[in-house]
Amino acid sequence: MPEIVVGHTPGPRRGARSKARRRAALWIRRAHLYAGLLLLPWVLFFGVSAIAFNHAGSRSSVEPPRRISAKEVRARTGLEPLDPKYWAAELSAQLSSSEHGELQLDDSFAPQFTGPAAFTLETEAGRRVIRLDLGSASAQSDFHEREALGPRAPFVDAALEAPELDLDAMAQALGAGMPDLASDPEASLEPFRRHGPSLVFRVRDAEQGLWNLSYELGSGELSARAAAADSGYGPRRLLARLHMLHGYGQSDAARLAWIVFADLTAALLIFWALSGLFMWTQMKRLRKIGAFVTLGGFVVAALIFATAASSVSFMGTPAARGDAR
Repeated sequence: MPEIVVGHTPGPRRGARSKARRRAALWIRRAHLYAGLLLLPWVLFFGVSAIAFNHAGSRSSVEPPRRISAKEVRARTGLEPLDPKYWAAELSAQLSSSEHGELQLDDSFAPQFTGPAAFTLETEAGRRVIRLDLGSASAQSDFHEREALGPRAPFVDAALEAPELDLDAMAQALGAGMPDLASDPEASLEPFRRHGPSLVFRVRDAEQGLWNLSYELGSGELSARAAAADSGYGPRRLLARLHMLHGYGQSDAARLAWIVFADLTAALLIFWALSGLFMWTQMKRLRKIGAFVTLGGFVVAALIFATAASSVSFMGTPAARGDAR
């Protein structure tokens, strides 16, 4: 009598778990797809505006950048390439000859120039910018057309009195009324003038012309622009300006909405990465090659992150240098 093999039938609990995993995978794939479609304009914007940042030097150039070889620079100017190691050793030797004791150049860090030297020439037509690479003595020349001046408001220099908008008076009131917030009773509260708020509004003059006004509370200065005049923001400059909008302390509803969607775009990028990893694990045939690609991506990113972080933090903050006052 032939042997009868009875196949294994999964129990109801195991089948339910498998069904739940399939349903979760389906929802993740759909979320991956539709979230990307919903925020596609924002992803494209931040990608394009990042390019505007990296190529900011030529964004207003009215002629193709001219590259000048080191040979031509040397022949026409006599300037030679500078060796950062030589000059680092020279400056270290001069420091050693001072009253602060001997200083030796540390070979664990390779001396380097942090960037090219930039020189400008102002003319009636615009501004010539020459960037000289100190290590090679090669150069690049760009010409930036001067922006056309808009009409000047006749009232912009008027003396204004707004004591309730004076940040110094606000600081004095806060310091006197809330002494418990001060850790040092001898210190005085000071307003942030550089990043202080402005009051922006629009007025109509006697000729029915519209003016956009901005009154800076920190300095008491008034700025004005004819509403019909060109703002001066070209496409690249506008992209870069929008890219830098940040912070939730915005009273402007449009700016606040922008910040919210910027956060959603950041969350989407994180979700895309994690959901992409999840979908890769569901493809058995691609697991091996995917593992190598993922590992390689992490290794390259870690190396670049580490070297870039070391470069950015080399001199530290002003407080770390003892420069803070």
